[in-house]
Amino acid sequence: MKKILSLISSLLLVAALATPAESADEYSVSQRTLAAFSSTATTLTAQQKAQVKAAVDANPSAEKFICTGIRFESAPLSENIVVRKRAKAACEYAKQLNPALSTWFQNKPTKARSYAGKVLLTVKTSLTPEPEASVLEGSLAVLNDPNKAWDAGQQAVVDALEGVPIGQVDVTYLTAIDADVVAVAGIDRSLQIGMSLFGPRMAPGEIVVVSYGHDSVQWSNDKMSSYMTGSAKWPEATRCYGGRELSVEIDGQWTYLLHNCMPKGEVDMNTLDGSVHAVTHFWQNYHANTGQLVPAWLLEGTATLYGDVLGYGMDDKINTKIFWGGQPHLRNALRGNDTAKVIQLMRTLEGRNVQGMAHVYTLGKMMLTGLSAAFGHDKIVHFNEAFSTSEDFEANFVSSFGVSSQDFYEAMVPVLKSWALTK
Repeated sequence: MKKILSLISSLLLVAALATPAESADEYSVSQRTLAAFSSTATTLTAQQKAQVKAAVDANPSAEKFICTGIRFESAPLSENIVVRKRAKAACEYAKQLNPALSTWFQNKPTKARSYAGKVLLTVKTSLTPEPEASVLEGSLAVLNDPNKAWDAGQQAVVDALEGVPIGQVDVTYLTAIDADVVAVAGIDRSLQIGMSLFGPRMAPGEIVVVSYGHDSVQWSNDKMSSYMTGSAKWPEATRCYGGRELSVEIDGQWTYLLHNCMPKGEVDMNTLDGSVHAVTHFWQNYHANTGQLVPAWLLEGTATLYGDVLGYGMDDKINTKIFWGGQPHLRNALRGNDTAKVIQLMRTLEGRNVQGMAHVYTLGKMMLTGLSAAFGHDKIVHFNEAFSTSEDFEANFVSSFGVSSQDFYEAMVPVLKSWALTK
């Protein structure tokens, strides 16, 4: 009887510690305790890290990861600090393994000595049934297999360059004294690739790359402004940050400008091959009446997909996985089962001036990968260039792809979820 009561007590403890509480019919719950800590230790051992990793790996769709530090009820309250630090360490490591996890750490008292001083992991996964996926037909059929679509979307970009001779167009490089000269020279290869693919679809013009550092921001503004007269005005930079591309027509003459922050000693030399991204924007801006193409996901998605694939190659890590960065909200949304919410994320990026659109590069690339897999390079080109004569998004979409944007968005929801879980 004593053993039975002990078991019941343990089960009650686990149930009590599984907070924040959720109704049982909403989540499945898995739990485990970490190996015991030494007396005052608050950091994880290799064994405990392996146990946290096992819990994370076993629950790839988890929505909540709760770490509870447990003290014996008669222990001094100061013990709360120790067990809470242990719980925090466990949750921080879980978050490090899967940045999309929603984590929560806490401390609780117990009457069971066997749990005292340990950390209990509680992992909750939604039981909300996934919407039944429809079998897609026609051009969208490739999206039935997300892994195939990922590869096919990138391969279509590679195929677009096949047979295209890589030329050597003239580029004017204006480089400030505090800019990284070696890095500036390193971007020429991918600029030439981009111009070989998109140059024939643009009017001839001078290509100018203005590279600068932290102390030459005003110098860079002066250089950019010298190429813009009349109604064309350079919106002056206030600090050294990223890159900006402009396609400027003055008196029938085109100039393609790249404003490029490349401070000496701070440039990651492994990031130089992505300058196809800049040329893609040259081409897009050339075909956009206002210099701002709609939708935003097409503007940045096309440039990011083509820049990454043609600049780095399909086998580079930038194209074999998704770099979520500081965007766990995006990954969490895509991994869930709320179709309407995911579609609204895509719809939101149809605008010209989208507030808080840092995730447009990540989601945009994913959407363009799907479009590329289903329809190929030529139709993506048609869709981009359609905005030179009309800003009617839906009409341009249907004329380019033969399906509605809603059909495409709905087809992409399970694909995006799969990629969010596996990439």
